[in-house]
Amino acid sequence: MDSPPGSICCADNESAERKASALVECIMNEGKDVPLDEAPVLLPGWYNHSLVTRGQEYFTSNIFCIMAAKLSGLVGLLSVPSILKILMDTNKSSSPPKAYKRYMETINHMIEWYQSDLRNPNSKGRKSILNVRRLHSAANMKIGRITQKDLAITQFGFIGFALTCPEVLGLPQSGQEGLVHFWRVIGHLIGIKDRYNLFQGCKKCSTAACKMIVEKVYGPGTESPPEHYNEMTDSLLKGMWPVMPIINPVAYREMVRRMCGLSPKQLPWLPQTLLNVQLTIHKLASVQLLNLVLVPYLNFQMWLRCSSKEQLLSWHLSLSMISGRDRTGRLYTQT
Repeated sequence: MDSPPGSICCADNESAERKASALVECIMNEGKDVPLDEAPVLLPGWYNHSLVTRGQEYFTSNIFCIMAAKLSGLVGLLSVPSILKILMDTNKSSSPPKAYKRYMETINHMIEWYQSDLRNPNSKGRKSILNVRRLHSAANMKIGRITQKDLAITQFGFIGFALTCPEVLGLPQSGQEGLVHFWRVIGHLIGIKDRYNLFQGCKKCSTAACKMIVEKVYGPGTESPPEHYNEMTDSLLKGMWPVMPIINPVAYREMVRRMCGLSPKQLPWLPQTLLNVQLTIHKLASVQLLNLVLVPYLNFQMWLRCSSKEQLLSWHLSLSMISGRDRTGRLYTQT
């Protein structure tokens, strides 16, 4: 399936489906027995700096909606039992403040990747990737084996919904070729072998592969979630409230369910209202002319909140940890 970067490796939808099916089968059946690649990794021969730059520009132009895609992917990722177990065993996401700290660190890593020249091994982005690899190696030794399947499914969590549901998130489809190549490069540098890289093809077959991952993994997981799924997603979503104040855990889980193609559930009045507001904001972000004003405003607000992470963490700890309550007023236990 491997193709030169930027090329169209699929002549039609049928060939895209065929190539995507072979890749997903390889990830699901072979990848579960192959550990993460801990060997030193250099930039691959297929690296295309022009495409990487286009992917980085796509992020900069759509930071609010890309962050929503990432958060949705993380919520879905917690429905995967093997991933959920790893995150629970590390005990870094068991309360809103802990979840905020953990996932803001993840966001900061991602932002450094998007803002760095990945050709430079001394750039912040490349150093960040090395740090992530060290964390993976430590978790691999302490908790248990992290597989290529785990990494590929997590790779979807970062950006997959941007490809499968751009209209729901308010994302433009033009320019996503660069986004696909950027995440192919990141996957390679993180330790995903090229054979299991979810984004090894063109945009057409990469999107088809992502839809199959939803069908085989994220959809069933969110329809019948494992034990502790609600607990962990509550911590994640309440923890991210300072960054995205409109978040309601029940509403956001339902949004992710719908993005997985599941039938809508009727929610209580407040979550349903907040879900409708969330979906409307993303829909308006794709409306021509209106998006010329709305998208820059949303992007700026997201940038402002992410760049003020230290102040937000201090505020979050003061509000949540000292009082011993989450923002809905329910008591939670610090661990």
